[in-house]
Amino acid sequence: MYRYHGAGRSQDRDYLAGQDVVVTTFGTLATEAGAGALGRVSWLRVVLDEAHNIKVVTNVFFDSKARWGQMSTCVSRSHPE
Repeated sequence: MYRYHGAGRSQDRDYLAGQDVVVTTFGTLATEAGAGALGRVSWLRVVLDEAHNIKVVTNVFFDSKARWGQMSTCVSRSHPE
């Protein structure tokens, strides 16, 4: 497991792709917006906790075979959010 967070996080695509699990925050994902090292890896699975932070489907910017979202916060939104 690799913790992808902080100033010293690896930007090496091959290193990240070789990890079984990479854990980061939604804030880090949003900051990189697909341009960082995480966005250059083809993932088997992306799991997002607090999935309500993604308001529009087009905000999902990772190449993966499966995307799972989990949230424990009750939200009420109208389509397309």
